[in-house]
Amino acid sequence: MANVTRDPETGAWRSIDSREIYAAQAEANALYMNELARGAREAGYTVDWTVNDKCHPSFELREVPEALREAWSSRKAEIDAALEARGTTRADATADQKQAAALDTRQAKDVQDRAALAEDWRSTARTHGFEPEQRPLGRTLDAA
Repeated sequence: MANVTRDPETGAWRSIDSREIYAAQAEANALYMNELARGAREAGYTVDWTVNDKCHPSFELREVPEALREAWSSRKAEIDAALEARGTTRADATADQKQAAALDTRQAKDVQDRAALAEDWRSTARTHGFEPEQRPLGRTLDAA
């Protein structure tokens, strides 16, 4: 979609002012994150709010081990390695450097079997001492 349109009355070309769209997107993201957090709390998890690299609100589940979060964050590791190869770190890199590292390391998406992916995630969780079918407070996935 082009970011320009022609005014039918004046014939002048105008661009779209996306500030309102961006504000609505940010608000929708905040609502989405709050709903995810609410569901996690209802499932018995402890929600720890944080701010990500892009200064957007995010959260982690306290009961999920840090080592498992790192294992599931392979993109973060790839981007960090690319930044290191450029002589910088996530903490010191500019937004443009982070974006370049993210784009340079992005792989084409391939279609994977959802059941196989889920089993891989469960296996990784178990390897890190986390039983995915067990929720905090003894609540199982089937009982929720």
